[in-house]
Amino acid sequence: MPALNLGSNRIVYKATDFKAGVAVTAHLWSPSLAKSELQMFTELEEGLYYLDHDFAEAGSWPLIVYENGVAKGFSVMRVEVVEGTITLPAAVRLLLATLVGKLSGAGSTTIRFRDLEDTKDRIVATVDAVGNRSVMELDAS
Repeated sequence: MPALNLGSNRIVYKATDFKAGVAVTAHLWSPSLAKSELQMFTELEEGLYYLDHDFAEAGSWPLIVYENGVAKGFSVMRVEVVEGTITLPAAVRLLLATLVGKLSGAGSTTIRFRDLEDTKDRIVATVDAVGNRSVMELDAS
């Protein structure tokens, strides 16, 4: 069962025998069992299709995929929230930044924890003279 984030996620589907030019559609049910309108996948190339869907609720999301109107696949996706709105993948990214990412600003009023590739600040903390945090900006994307 794939683990997804709250918000927009990409669902990828392989048509039967990688057949191109198929009308691939799907219905999704939210964890509260609200059925979506029929969703249309976009063909990526040679029988590979994708759908970007906004997962607004944590929990299990059943999905039925149709090829030219015929049901061909079933899956259940899981949107997991660890705390508040932070999902498990987001929590891992934040933990990695604090445990092994670059740290700058120690001893100042702004401390920055970087992602492992050193491309962005994952956590920017505003602290007072004794290190008490007053503001935490998080980027777990």
